[in-house]
Amino acid sequence: PEDAERYENYAQMEELLFGPEGDMPILPIYFYTNVSLQRESIKETFNQNLLDQIDLTKVVEGDDSGDEDA
Repeated sequence: PEDAERYENYAQMEELLFGPEGDMPILPIYFYTNVSLQRESIKETFNQNLLDQIDLTKVVEGDDSGDEDA
């Protein structure tokens, strides 16, 4: 029930694990991944920045065979 005593215990545990002589290195436990599908006719793909904003302005769809129906 004593907050100060509990915080002191937490500080000691953190020092044992993560201090200069600590036994536990920092380890990322989650990685962000993105999965996307696109047609083979897409010539340029989209860009995604660090804020997960997707820029679709450079996406171009075209026919790889060179035959363009007008």
